[in-house]
Amino acid sequence: MKQYLSATAFARLIEKDPKTVITWIRKGLIPQAKRMGHTYRIPHEEVERAKTNSHYPPRKPPINQTMRSHQ
Repeated sequence: MKQYLSATAFARLIEKDPKTVITWIRKGLIPQAKRMGHTYRIPHEEVERAKTNSHYPPRKPPINQTMRSHQ
């Protein structure tokens, strides 16, 4: 069974502010995050990905660049 962390616990483990993590989730930068009731849950394996990737979370390209690449 997959283990999940709260956004606050996840933020503590990766040494970020919980508000930053919530912002990332709302922007869709952590697609593995799930909303359960009034809280967000993030899979525990995401901690290792965050700690080993200096560019975490992966950035979505700006809409303008995405549209240009399809023209």
